[in-house]
Amino acid sequence: MAQTLSDRLLRSVTKPLRPLSPNGSNGVKIDVIEIPVGSANDTGVLYIQIPVGARIDRVNLGHDAMGASATMDVGLYKMNTDGISFSEVLSTAFASASTLATNVQNVQAFRYDSNNIDTGNNTAWQMAGLSSIPSFGNFFVGLKFPGAVTIAGTIIVAVSYIHN
Repeated sequence: MAQTLSDRLLRSVTKPLRPLSPNGSNGVKIDVIEIPVGSANDTGVLYIQIPVGARIDRVNLGHDAMGASATMDVGLYKMNTDGISFSEVLSTAFASASTLATNVQNVQAFRYDSNNIDTGNNTAWQMAGLSSIPSFGNFFVGLKFPGAVTIAGTIIVAVSYIHN
């Protein structure tokens, strides 16, 4: 059964955080999405909610082969005041034009594709290039497709973070 963006958003926003330790709110959020043929340019999908003050430890992805020209950006978005749509804060916070041409069965790490290793202690708002903590409270890790998807496929995303 196909899910609408509203269904996926509601599931992401209401999905409880799985604590990894009794100190702070460490967590891992995982989601799987089917990407249709024709997803391209401004098509944004798979919004996983994280606190703006979280330190993102890992962004891991696995995916099917989706066509020779298919590429993906992995970035940070904020929810608009309508509570349904999103605005890009930095669409390439984790990966820029990463190829989807071949099958990736073993999960691929993207945390440092667009960032130097010395950003390991940066919070999500710092990784988004902001100069201060934003008032909106949460970011959403999202995918965007600058290179058209010509073969439908599946993407799994796992975001691991620490928030004290």
